Amino acid sequence: MKKSIKLFLLVVLSGLIWSCKKDKAETNANQVTETTTESFQDNSGLQDEAGLTSADFIAKYFPNESLTDVKNTDDGFEITLTNGTEIEFDLNGNLLQVEGNGKAIPHELVPAKIVEYANKNSKTPVTILEYEYKNQVHEINLSNGKEYKFDSDLNLMP
Repeated sequence: MKKSIKLFLLVVLSGLIWSCKKDKAETNANQVTETTTESFQDNSGLQDEAGLTSADFIAKYFPNESLTDVKNTDDGFEITLTNGTEIEFDLNGNLLQVEGNGKAIPHELVPAKIVEYANKNSKTPVTILEYEYKNQVHEINLSNGKEYKFDSDLNLMP
């Protein structure tokens, strides 16, 4: 009988501990999301190497857009703007990716040497629709359907 009571108490206690840990994890995830959303909205968002907060970044490069969504990702945070543009920052606020979703993204977001290469090697003016910088590789997708990859020294990759 004593073994049954001990086993019962052990099962109940284990369930309570598991439940508390689960609730705490969900609460922490919600707090991070709420804090991140608030920080983007009140202009105290993540700060990049140049000292720009993510909110400053939006104001500078997308002045006619506003924030519609903030999501946590494995690498940092992804924000969505009113025009559908999705922008991903790492945990330090550095730009990782900009997807224009069919719309042009500002050329200023892409290293000048890459923009120059794209313009020089296209017969017609091109628009950059997507830029990504991950694992020391820069990648752009252009309106003419071409995609280019560059290494960390901005040399074209095969």
